[in-house]
Amino acid sequence: EFAVLCRSTDAAGAMFLAERLRGAVAIQPLTVSAGALRATISVGVAVLRPLHQPLSALVGHAQQALQQARQAGGNCIRSANVELAWMSSPAPATDDPAQPKREP
Repeated sequence: EFAVLCRSTDAAGAMFLAERLRGAVAIQPLTVSAGALRATISVGVAVLRPLHQPLSALVGHAQQALQQARQAGGNCIRSANVELAWMSSPAPATDDPAQPKREP
């Protein structure tokens, strides 16, 4: 696990960045001695709000969202406290992973 902290990024920007990261990882093969492998990532997004006192609350929200993404099957994004109308869905292997998945 790792974290990406983005200064001056709103909720929509955070979700957009998360989707770009998810798509970029999904289309980039990893070359190992056995050949090429495909990797995917699950992303949990949380936005800093006044209620995050201390900062560890923000990390906790992001971890909860990450767990939801993993439980959804992986290769997707879930948000803890981001008021947006969409979240990405697991991308089937036949879809173009570079295209964002958006649900109404």
